[in-house]
Amino acid sequence: MTRYLLATWSGGGNLPPALAIAAELVRRGDTVRVIGHDDQRATVEAAGLPFEPYPTGMQWEGSQGSNPVAMFRVFHDAALGTDVVDSITREPVDAVIVDCMLLGVLKNVQQEGVPTIVIAHSFMSFWHRWRRNPLTALFSARLGVRADRLWDAADAVLVTALPELDSASARPGGATWIGPLVPPESAPSTGEAVLVSLSSVNLPGQRAVLQRAIDAVAELGLPLVVTTGPAIDAAGLRLPAGAEVHRYLPHPEAMRRARLVIGHGGHGTTMTALAHDLPLVMIPLHPMIDQPLVAAAVERAGAGIALTKSASSATIAAAVRRLLDDPGHAAAAARLGASIRQPDAGARAADRIAQALAPAR
Repeated sequence: MTRYLLATWSGGGNLPPALAIAAELVRRGDTVRVIGHDDQRATVEAAGLPFEPYPTGMQWEGSQGSNPVAMFRVFHDAALGTDVVDSITREPVDAVIVDCMLLGVLKNVQQEGVPTIVIAHSFMSFWHRWRRNPLTALFSARLGVRADRLWDAADAVLVTALPELDSASARPGGATWIGPLVPPESAPSTGEAVLVSLSSVNLPGQRAVLQRAIDAVAELGLPLVVTTGPAIDAAGLRLPAGAEVHRYLPHPEAMRRARLVIGHGGHGTTMTALAHDLPLVMIPLHPMIDQPLVAAAVERAGAGIALTKSASSATIAAAVRRLLDDPGHAAAAARLGASIRQPDAGARAADRIAQALAPAR
């Protein structure tokens, strides 16, 4: 039995792939406990894992925060690293599994000589860009680290992306592409609705984009399902007759009812839509997140259309109509969906972790 501590943060789409890997490790007889921000508690405990909040590190609630400077402070917070080290001192583990963005945690744990496993929960090509952006460079310099060196020092780096969409897979270095971690029940959808699902994290202008997407579907007279997530209050949204609005609807249930998704280009939502063979209209909400890169890759693959955040409801409606009228988009989504569903990404992750830790045992 191997003991793990999973260190995460309240970033929305970063948690499901980490929990999927944890579930596979537990299935194999290992133990995993989680340290994270307090608003993650319910999700973690619902997955059957012990949870502890960071006691002294920066607090963060993804559904409320959209300040990029504050967010980058979280990534580089040495106090989060101290909390993790204190946790494994009280209750020793064989390895710490760390979200790739938590550089303060990685620094402290590696200094303690504890094996680390890094989860890169989107395209590695995005993470190469992320480590070079001005805010990462500024805060990394203050912390005295470089993201790439911390990742290279890890015992394994697991990339939860589809290699054919991620240009960095051509020069993998020490990373392992395990594939997207989508719900195991993912299957081609036979639904009829348009699903509008944006970020669970509060991003600037998100409510306005959501309303324009709703208006676009209303203009076309198509069945509509909307998930608002915790970041948006549904009160005050203009909705067409018959529209369904949910604060939360599990992705598999939402996707099974859809024929097309209007999303924000977030990696988790996008890959889950493709795992259900659904083409997408993608409207990235923030230039510093992975959304523009994911949207562009899916558009190049023919499975969707990327629009700007300022796209009008008429422009969104035209994009929806193009995806529905041209069967090539659905065929491209189905091709990618088959690739995503094929590998057992959780098993590949657990196998790679076991391989990486074998010499240390």
